[in-house]
This record gives sequence, C-alpha cells and structure tokens, in this order.
Amino acid sequence: MFKPFNINENDQNLIPVQVRTPEGNVFELQSSELSEDISRRHGSEVQLMHFDKGIFDEASVSLISNDTIIKIEKESGLPLDIRRFRHNILIETKSGNSFEEDKWVGKTFTLVKNPIRLQ
Repeated sequence: MFKPFNINENDQNLIPVQVRTPEGNVFELQSSELSEDISRRHGSEVQLMHFDKGIFDEASVSLISNDTIIKIEKESGLPLDIRRFRHNILIETKSGNSFEEDKWVGKTFTLVKNPIRLQ
C-alpha cells in the first residue's frame, strides 16, 4: 500500500510531500518517479494531479458518463455505486464510448437546446 507522509512525520498539520511505496521506496509526491512507478503497476500511463482543496472544491463542474462508470466497474471487477464518483452531472452519451467526457475539457457544454441561467 502506498503511504503519503510528511518529512517531519510527527507534524500532523503539514500536507504530505512524500510517498512510501509498498516496497519501502520513497518518492516526492509530484515526482516523475512516483508517476512512473504507479504507471508500471497499473499497466498504462497515469497522470498525477495536485489540487489545493480537493477535486470537488477546485472544479466548478464534475461530470461523468454512464459508459465510463460501466467501464470502470468491468475493469475493477467490483460493483460500483455511482454516488462514489460525487459528480454534479451524470451523462448518457449516444456513442457509448467510455471516457468520452475527457475530450470535452475546455469546451462549451450545453445541457439543453436553449441554455438556462442558474443563479
């Protein structure tokens, strides 16, 4: 199991800056070595991201498609409760392709034919 920790392990107020791997190797939290180690274990490239407050407080909208959840469920071999993803919007796409929503980052997204303004 990976274990994030502070340089001063006795100070619980600091944000973890290093990670100890299951074998005991220590990597900087934002290092390419850590990313490469996790990618190797996963079997494909992963991208590590850093958020100051956590993804649900940093992102203005969190959406995911049904097809992505189904793909994750199949790959993990575990039944998944969609609430686990803490999304604001659940999308059903016409294509049926998982992770299609990754292509939408930076694009304009319209929920209805005539956009409505939420206040």
